[in-house]
Amino acid sequence: MEPEFGLGLGPLHEYANALFGLRVMRRDIQVRTAATGGGRIAWVHDGRSSWALVEEDAQGQVVAQQEGPRRLAEELTSGWDEWQRAGAPEVYDFGMTRTPEAQYLWAHDPETGPRWGHRELTGGVLAA
Repeated sequence: MEPEFGLGLGPLHEYANALFGLRVMRRDIQVRTAATGGGRIAWVHDGRSSWALVEEDAQGQVVAQQEGPRRLAEELTSGWDEWQRAGAPEVYDFGMTRTPEAQYLWAHDPETGPRWGHRELTGGVLAA
């Protein structure tokens, strides 16, 4: 186990808005959380070759184990930080805009809020 994980699992497990925000900001990783006998656990994977297991015991000690080319525990932490910098948006603060030229997700305001997943469109179809 690597004792380098800086995020307690309570907010991810108890606050659906945080988990939803992470799914918007880090949409290529999957996160599941569960309560254990006095603590919490999070499973993180990218659907390919990287995974992380993050465990928090009853005393709040958090450790992460991860394998693969990506460091998913660190990506989870950076996603959490990005969600907080974006003003901790709740589920209904998010939106999606699609124009003839592009498609993207945003929080708080479609014009001035932070954006994620900007994809260019070619002929009305997402570019590869």
